[in-house]
Amino acid sequence: MWWKRLPVVQRETYVRTLKQRKLLYLALLTPVPAGAVYFYIAHIEETPITKRKRFIAFSNEQVLQLAEIEQKVITDEHERSILPAAHPAYCRVLRVVSRLLDSNKDVEGINEHLWRIIVVDDKDIANAFVLPNGTIFIYTGMLEMCTNDNQLSIVLAHEMSHTILGHTAERMSHAQLVECLLFVPVVIIWAILPDLGAMLTQWFSGVLTKMLLHLPFSRQAEMEADDVGLTLAAKACFDIREAPCFWKKMKAMTSDGLDDLEWLSTHPSYDTRQIVLNELIPSALQLRETCQCPKLSSQDPRHSIDTVIQMITQNRRIKKHEPLKA
Repeated sequence: MWWKRLPVVQRETYVRTLKQRKLLYLALLTPVPAGAVYFYIAHIEETPITKRKRFIAFSNEQVLQLAEIEQKVITDEHERSILPAAHPAYCRVLRVVSRLLDSNKDVEGINEHLWRIIVVDDKDIANAFVLPNGTIFIYTGMLEMCTNDNQLSIVLAHEMSHTILGHTAERMSHAQLVECLLFVPVVIIWAILPDLGAMLTQWFSGVLTKMLLHLPFSRQAEMEADDVGLTLAAKACFDIREAPCFWKKMKAMTSDGLDDLEWLSTHPSYDTRQIVLNELIPSALQLRETCQCPKLSSQDPRHSIDTVIQMITQNRRIKKHEPLKA
Protein backbone atom coordinates (compact mmCIF):
# COMPACT_ATOMS: atom_id res chain seq x y z
CA MET A 1 0.00 0.00 0.00
CA TRP A 2 1.48 3.33 -1.13
CA TRP A 3 0.51 5.35 1.98
CA LYS A 4 1.77 2.86 4.55
CA ARG A 5 5.07 2.45 2.72
CA LEU A 6 5.90 6.09 3.36
CA PRO A 7 8.07 6.92 6.40
CA VAL A 8 6.12 8.26 9.39
CA VAL A 9 7.86 11.63 9.16
CA GLN A 10 6.95 12.01 5.50
CA ARG A 11 3.32 11.10 6.17
CA GLU A 12 3.12 13.67 8.94
CA THR A 13 4.63 16.26 6.61
CA TYR A 14 2.00 15.53 3.94
CA VAL A 15 -0.83 15.80 6.48
CA ARG A 16 0.54 19.05 7.93
CA THR A 17 0.98 20.58 4.47
CA LEU A 18 -2.53 19.56 3.48
CA LYS A 19 -4.03 21.19 6.59
CA GLN A 20 -2.05 24.39 6.11
CA ARG A 21 -2.96 24.77 2.44
CA LYS A 22 -6.45 23.25 2.43
CA LEU A 23 -8.08 26.50 1.27
CA LEU A 24 -5.62 26.78 -1.61
CA TYR A 25 -6.17 23.18 -2.67
CA LEU A 26 -9.92 23.64 -2.36
CA ALA A 27 -9.77 26.74 -4.56
CA LEU A 28 -7.70 24.88 -7.14
CA LEU A 29 -9.94 21.81 -7.19
CA THR A 30 -13.35 23.54 -7.18
CA PRO A 31 -13.29 24.39 -10.92
CA VAL A 32 -12.90 20.68 -11.76
CA PRO A 33 -16.31 19.47 -10.46
CA ALA A 34 -17.90 22.75 -11.53
CA GLY A 35 -16.58 22.26 -15.05
CA ALA A 36 -17.75 18.65 -15.04
CA VAL A 37 -21.27 19.67 -14.01
CA TYR A 38 -21.34 22.35 -16.72
CA PHE A 39 -20.15 19.82 -19.34
CA TYR A 40 -22.85 17.37 -18.26
CA ILE A 41 -25.66 19.95 -18.37
CA ALA A 42 -24.45 21.31 -21.73
CA HIS A 43 -24.66 17.83 -23.26
CA ILE A 44 -28.20 16.95 -22.18
CA GLU A 45 -30.37 16.15 -25.19
CA GLU A 46 -33.86 14.80 -25.88
CA THR A 47 -34.50 11.50 -27.59
CA PRO A 48 -36.53 11.76 -30.78
CA ILE A 49 -40.13 10.58 -30.39
CA THR A 50 -40.08 9.76 -26.65
CA LYS A 51 -38.53 13.12 -25.60
CA ARG A 52 -36.57 11.51 -22.78
CA LYS A 53 -33.69 13.57 -21.37
CA ARG A 54 -30.28 11.90 -21.69
CA PHE A 55 -26.55 12.69 -21.64
CA ILE A 56 -24.74 12.59 -25.01
CA ALA A 57 -20.98 13.19 -25.04
CA PHE A 58 -20.24 12.14 -28.63
CA SER A 59 -21.01 14.00 -31.84
CA ASN A 60 -23.02 12.42 -34.63
CA GLU A 61 -19.93 12.48 -36.85
CA GLN A 62 -17.91 10.46 -34.33
CA VAL A 63 -20.63 7.84 -34.00
CA LEU A 64 -21.01 7.54 -37.79
CA GLN A 65 -17.25 7.08 -38.23
CA LEU A 66 -17.30 4.22 -35.73
CA ALA A 67 -20.33 2.73 -37.49
CA GLU A 68 -18.56 2.74 -40.85
CA ILE A 69 -15.57 0.95 -39.31
CA GLU A 70 -17.83 -1.62 -37.66
CA GLN A 71 -19.73 -2.16 -40.91
CA LYS A 72 -16.51 -2.87 -42.80
CA VAL A 73 -15.39 -5.37 -40.16
CA ILE A 74 -18.72 -7.22 -40.28
CA THR A 75 -18.98 -7.26 -44.09
CA ASP A 76 -15.39 -8.48 -44.41
CA GLU A 77 -16.13 -11.25 -41.93
CA HIS A 78 -19.24 -12.42 -43.83
CA GLU A 79 -18.08 -11.46 -47.32
CA ARG A 80 -18.86 -14.88 -48.83
CA SER A 81 -22.22 -15.17 -47.08
CA ILE A 82 -23.84 -11.86 -48.07
CA LEU A 83 -26.88 -12.47 -50.27
CA PRO A 84 -27.42 -10.48 -53.51
CA ALA A 85 -30.25 -7.98 -53.87
CA ALA A 86 -32.13 -10.37 -56.17
CA HIS A 87 -32.31 -13.12 -53.56
CA PRO A 88 -35.82 -13.84 -52.17
CA ALA A 89 -34.59 -13.35 -48.58
CA TYR A 90 -33.25 -9.89 -49.44
CA CYS A 91 -36.46 -9.02 -51.28
CA ARG A 92 -38.49 -10.03 -48.24
CA VAL A 93 -36.49 -7.75 -45.94
CA LEU A 94 -36.62 -4.91 -48.48
CA ARG A 95 -40.40 -5.24 -48.74
CA VAL A 96 -40.87 -4.92 -44.97
CA VAL A 97 -38.30 -2.13 -44.51
CA SER A 98 -39.77 -0.11 -47.40
CA ARG A 99 -43.23 -0.38 -45.90
CA LEU A 100 -41.95 0.76 -42.49
CA LEU A 101 -40.12 3.74 -43.98
CA ASP A 102 -42.92 4.81 -46.34
CA SER A 103 -45.46 4.81 -43.50
CA ASN A 104 -43.30 6.69 -41.01
CA LYS A 105 -41.87 9.58 -43.01
CA ASP A 106 -43.22 11.99 -40.40
CA VAL A 107 -41.24 10.35 -37.57
CA GLU A 108 -38.45 12.52 -36.22
CA GLY A 109 -35.02 11.17 -37.12
CA ILE A 110 -36.10 8.50 -39.59
CA ASN A 111 -35.15 10.53 -42.67
CA GLU A 112 -31.72 11.42 -41.31
CA HIS A 113 -30.30 8.01 -42.19
CA LEU A 114 -29.34 6.33 -45.44
CA TRP A 115 -30.99 2.98 -44.80
CA ARG A 116 -29.19 -0.01 -46.34
CA ILE A 117 -29.85 -3.74 -46.10
CA ILE A 118 -27.31 -6.55 -45.76
CA VAL A 119 -28.64 -10.10 -45.47
CA VAL A 120 -26.14 -12.69 -44.24
CA ASP A 121 -26.79 -16.31 -45.16
CA ASP A 122 -26.22 -18.04 -41.83
CA LYS A 123 -29.14 -20.10 -40.55
CA ASP A 124 -27.37 -20.82 -37.27
CA ILE A 125 -27.55 -17.17 -36.22
CA ALA A 126 -30.98 -15.76 -35.32
CA ASN A 127 -29.98 -12.13 -35.06
CA ALA A 128 -30.62 -8.71 -36.55
CA PHE A 129 -29.21 -5.28 -35.74
CA VAL A 130 -28.93 -1.82 -37.24
CA LEU A 131 -25.78 0.29 -37.09
CA PRO A 132 -26.00 4.03 -36.30
CA ASN A 133 -25.39 4.83 -39.98
CA GLY A 134 -28.62 3.05 -40.95
CA THR A 135 -27.15 -0.21 -42.24
CA ILE A 136 -29.48 -3.10 -41.43
CA PHE A 137 -27.85 -6.48 -40.83
CA ILE A 138 -30.07 -9.54 -40.62
CA TYR A 139 -29.15 -13.22 -40.69
CA THR A 140 -31.21 -15.88 -42.44
CA GLY A 141 -31.55 -17.63 -39.08
CA MET A 142 -33.69 -14.72 -37.92
CA LEU A 143 -35.70 -14.76 -41.14
CA GLU A 144 -36.55 -18.40 -40.51
CA MET A 145 -37.52 -17.50 -36.95
CA CYS A 146 -40.09 -14.98 -38.25
CA THR A 147 -43.13 -16.98 -39.36
CA ASN A 148 -44.53 -14.08 -41.39
CA ASP A 149 -43.83 -10.49 -42.39
CA ASN A 150 -45.76 -9.21 -39.38
CA GLN A 151 -43.24 -10.80 -37.02
CA LEU A 152 -40.36 -9.66 -39.22
CA SER A 153 -41.69 -6.10 -39.05
CA ILE A 154 -41.59 -6.25 -35.24
CA VAL A 155 -37.93 -7.31 -35.30
CA LEU A 156 -36.85 -4.76 -37.91
CA ALA A 157 -38.87 -1.89 -36.41
CA HIS A 158 -37.31 -2.61 -33.01
CA GLU A 159 -33.77 -2.57 -34.40
CA MET A 160 -34.40 0.52 -36.52
CA SER A 161 -35.77 2.26 -33.43
CA HIS A 162 -32.41 1.85 -31.69
CA THR A 163 -30.84 3.86 -34.51
CA ILE A 164 -33.60 6.48 -34.71
CA LEU A 165 -33.40 7.02 -30.93
CA GLY A 166 -29.59 7.26 -30.99
CA HIS A 167 -29.07 4.51 -28.46
CA THR A 168 -25.47 3.80 -29.54
CA ALA A 169 -24.29 7.33 -28.76
CA GLU A 170 -26.24 7.25 -25.51
CA ARG A 171 -24.72 3.91 -24.48
CA MET A 172 -21.19 5.15 -25.21
CA SER A 173 -21.84 8.38 -23.30
CA HIS A 174 -23.31 6.50 -20.35
CA ALA A 175 -20.24 4.24 -20.17
CA GLN A 176 -17.89 7.23 -20.33
CA LEU A 177 -19.81 9.06 -17.61
CA VAL A 178 -19.67 6.06 -15.28
CA GLU A 179 -15.93 5.66 -15.87
CA CYS A 180 -15.33 9.33 -15.04
CA LEU A 181 -17.37 9.09 -11.84
CA LEU A 182 -15.44 6.00 -10.75
CA PHE A 183 -11.98 7.37 -11.56
CA VAL A 184 -11.35 9.14 -8.24
CA PRO A 185 -12.69 6.28 -6.06
CA VAL A 186 -10.47 3.82 -7.96
CA VAL A 187 -7.40 6.01 -7.44
CA ILE A 188 -8.17 6.24 -3.71
CA ILE A 189 -8.65 2.47 -3.49
CA TRP A 190 -5.25 1.80 -5.03
CA ALA A 191 -3.65 4.44 -2.80
CA ILE A 192 -4.90 3.14 0.55
CA LEU A 193 -5.32 -0.64 0.03
CA PRO A 194 -2.73 -3.36 -0.56
CA ASP A 195 -2.36 -4.39 -4.21
CA LEU A 196 -4.40 -7.59 -3.85
CA GLY A 197 -7.10 -5.85 -1.83
CA ALA A 198 -7.26 -2.99 -4.33
CA MET A 199 -7.50 -5.43 -7.23
CA LEU A 200 -10.32 -7.42 -5.61
CA THR A 201 -12.15 -4.24 -4.59
CA GLN A 202 -11.92 -2.82 -8.11
CA TRP A 203 -13.13 -6.12 -9.60
CA PHE A 204 -16.08 -6.25 -7.19
CA SER A 205 -16.96 -2.61 -7.89
CA GLY A 206 -16.85 -3.39 -11.61
CA VAL A 207 -19.32 -6.24 -11.14
CA LEU A 208 -21.65 -4.01 -9.09
CA THR A 209 -21.36 -1.21 -11.64
CA LYS A 210 -22.35 -3.59 -14.42
CA MET A 211 -25.31 -5.05 -12.51
CA LEU A 212 -26.61 -1.78 -11.03
CA LEU A 213 -25.86 0.68 -13.85
CA HIS A 214 -24.92 -0.77 -17.24
CA LEU A 215 -27.37 -3.69 -17.44
CA PRO A 216 -30.46 -1.74 -16.22
CA PHE A 217 -29.55 1.02 -18.69
CA SER A 218 -29.37 -1.50 -21.53
CA ARG A 219 -32.71 -3.08 -20.58
CA GLN A 220 -34.34 0.34 -20.47
CA ALA A 221 -33.10 1.05 -24.01
CA GLU A 222 -34.48 -2.29 -25.23
CA MET A 223 -37.90 -1.57 -23.75
CA GLU A 224 -37.92 1.89 -25.31
CA ALA A 225 -37.08 0.36 -28.71
CA ASP A 226 -39.88 -2.18 -28.25
CA ASP A 227 -42.34 0.66 -27.60
CA VAL A 228 -41.24 2.82 -30.53
CA GLY A 229 -40.87 -0.20 -32.82
CA LEU A 230 -44.45 -1.25 -32.10
CA THR A 231 -45.59 2.24 -33.09
CA LEU A 232 -43.64 2.11 -36.37
CA ALA A 233 -45.12 -1.29 -37.21
CA ALA A 234 -48.64 -0.14 -36.32
CA LYS A 235 -48.40 2.89 -38.62
CA ALA A 236 -47.20 0.57 -41.39
CA CYS A 237 -50.41 -1.47 -40.97
CA PHE A 238 -48.75 -4.69 -39.85
CA ASP A 239 -50.54 -7.03 -37.47
CA ILE A 240 -48.85 -5.89 -34.27
CA ARG A 241 -50.63 -8.59 -32.27
CA GLU A 242 -47.80 -10.80 -33.52
CA ALA A 243 -45.28 -8.95 -31.30
CA PRO A 244 -45.82 -10.88 -28.04
CA CYS A 245 -46.29 -14.07 -30.09
CA PHE A 246 -42.83 -13.66 -31.58
CA TRP A 247 -41.14 -13.30 -28.20
CA LYS A 248 -43.07 -16.23 -26.80
CA LYS A 249 -41.89 -18.31 -29.74
CA MET A 250 -38.32 -17.07 -29.27
CA LYS A 251 -38.41 -18.26 -25.69
CA ALA A 252 -39.63 -21.70 -26.74
CA MET A 253 -37.00 -22.06 -29.46
CA THR A 254 -33.92 -20.49 -27.92
CA SER A 255 -34.31 -20.17 -24.16
CA ASP A 256 -31.72 -22.07 -22.10
CA GLY A 257 -33.12 -21.17 -18.69
CA LEU A 258 -30.87 -18.14 -18.25
CA ASP A 259 -33.56 -15.89 -19.70
CA ASP A 260 -35.32 -15.87 -16.33
CA LEU A 261 -32.28 -14.16 -14.76
CA GLU A 262 -33.24 -10.80 -16.23
CA TRP A 263 -31.08 -8.82 -13.79
CA LEU A 264 -27.99 -10.47 -15.30
CA SER A 265 -28.94 -9.70 -18.89
CA THR A 266 -28.62 -6.76 -21.28
CA HIS A 267 -32.16 -7.51 -22.49
CA PRO A 268 -35.49 -7.87 -20.69
CA SER A 269 -36.66 -11.45 -20.35
CA TYR A 270 -38.97 -12.85 -23.01
CA ASP A 271 -41.77 -12.97 -20.43
CA THR A 272 -41.30 -9.30 -19.54
CA ARG A 273 -41.38 -8.28 -23.17
CA GLN A 274 -44.58 -10.24 -23.77
CA ILE A 275 -46.29 -8.61 -20.78
CA VAL A 276 -45.25 -5.07 -21.70
CA LEU A 277 -46.09 -5.47 -25.38
CA ASN A 278 -49.53 -6.86 -24.54
CA GLU A 279 -50.11 -3.74 -22.45
CA LEU A 280 -49.06 -1.50 -25.36
CA ILE A 281 -51.07 -3.26 -28.06
CA PRO A 282 -54.50 -1.66 -27.36
CA SER A 283 -53.16 1.88 -27.91
CA ALA A 284 -51.11 0.70 -30.89
CA LEU A 285 -54.23 -0.85 -32.43
CA GLN A 286 -56.01 2.48 -32.03
CA LEU A 287 -53.09 4.18 -33.80
CA ARG A 288 -53.29 1.58 -36.56
CA GLU A 289 -57.00 2.34 -36.99
CA THR A 290 -56.25 6.08 -37.09
CA CYS A 291 -53.87 5.43 -39.99
CA GLN A 292 -56.81 3.90 -41.91
CA CYS A 293 -55.21 0.48 -42.11
CA PRO A 294 -57.16 -2.54 -43.40
CA LYS A 295 -59.15 -4.30 -40.72
CA LEU A 296 -57.31 -7.14 -38.99
CA SER A 297 -58.48 -10.73 -39.03
CA SER A 298 -60.80 -11.70 -36.21
CA GLN A 299 -58.43 -14.58 -35.46
CA ASP A 300 -56.03 -13.07 -32.94
CA PRO A 301 -52.63 -14.83 -33.25
CA ARG A 302 -52.18 -14.48 -29.49
CA HIS A 303 -54.98 -17.00 -28.99
CA SER A 304 -53.31 -19.68 -31.12
CA ILE A 305 -49.65 -19.16 -30.23
CA ASP A 306 -49.73 -21.81 -27.50
CA THR A 307 -50.64 -24.43 -30.11
CA VAL A 308 -47.74 -23.26 -32.28
CA ILE A 309 -45.39 -23.46 -29.30
CA GLN A 310 -46.50 -27.04 -28.59
CA MET A 311 -45.76 -28.03 -32.19
CA ILE A 312 -42.34 -26.37 -32.04
CA THR A 313 -41.52 -28.11 -28.77
CA GLN A 314 -42.59 -31.50 -30.13
CA ASN A 315 -40.52 -31.03 -33.30
CA ARG A 316 -37.46 -30.09 -31.24
CA ARG A 317 -37.88 -33.21 -29.12
CA ILE A 318 -38.23 -35.40 -32.21
CA LYS A 319 -35.11 -33.90 -33.83
CA LYS A 320 -33.20 -34.26 -30.58
CA HIS A 321 -33.86 -38.01 -30.51
CA GLU A 322 -33.48 -38.65 -34.24
CA PRO A 323 -30.77 -41.25 -35.03
CA LEU A 324 -27.76 -39.93 -36.91
CA LYS A 325 -27.90 -40.63 -40.63
CA ALA A 326 -25.00 -42.50 -42.18
